[in-house]
Amino acid sequence: MIVVVIIAVIMAFAVPLYSKSILKIKVKDAINQLVSLHAADDSYRSRHGKFWVPPQVGFSTQDVDEINAALGLKLMLGTGTIITYTATGGTGNVYTTDITLPEGASTVVVQTPLSPTNPQCSSGCP
Repeated sequence: MIVVVIIAVIMAFAVPLYSKSILKIKVKDAINQLVSLHAADDSYRSRHGKFWVPPQVGFSTQDVDEINAALGLKLMLGTGTIITYTATGGTGNVYTTDITLPEGASTVVVQTPLSPTNPQCSSGCP
């Protein structure tokens, strides 16, 4: 009986710490994917004179395959993770991309121009 209590106490501390560390890893992965996306979009801009503009109405897309095809990327998102790419004003001179993780509703954002604090976790950060 004492062994069960000890294991329960250990689990009470271990599970939240494990969940938080998994979320931190996912946020870092999202930041790395957004840095790759920014580099690909910068390359696209140097070839075409503007950032990529999604063909959808509102100049925004959540279609990862479309983003990968347009920018030559291989972004891979986990289940329930949403990426949103928006060309501000539709002119292709500014864009915003965010990745929303299902755990804790964390949102990681990259915007142009890239700065030392960008990309960053903007909400629900671990």
